[in-house]
Amino acid sequence: MVVAPSNNESLENVGDEGPDLARLKSLRQPLDDKQRMIDHLRVSWTRIAIALVIIAGLCAGLLLVPSLPPRSIVMATGPEGSAFAEIGPRYRDVLGRAGIEVKLLATGGEIENLL
Repeated sequence: MVVAPSNNESLENVGDEGPDLARLKSLRQPLDDKQRMIDHLRVSWTRIAIALVIIAGLCAGLLLVPSLPPRSIVMATGPEGSAFAEIGPRYRDVLGRAGIEVKLLATGGEIENLL
């Protein structure tokens, strides 16, 4: 008497001819429903986790885009000939090398700058 490897049912008449392969295949029990569900959930949870990480990364990227510094600013420099009017072009040159566009706005002085 030989015991089938997949379960405890016995095979008869195996003898010298070897086991009947069709009979062995029919004796193999498919995975029960609980095991199939566990295997499916294991794969599903992995895919869900990967999807959530990707979605979180995209959301973080979309939240960071509006908080990036501006690429264009307006600088009030005061009246023509003042110290602030002379410093403005220097700032424009330095910030221009960093890729920031600076627009200089000449004003009437301190009181106009506060208003």
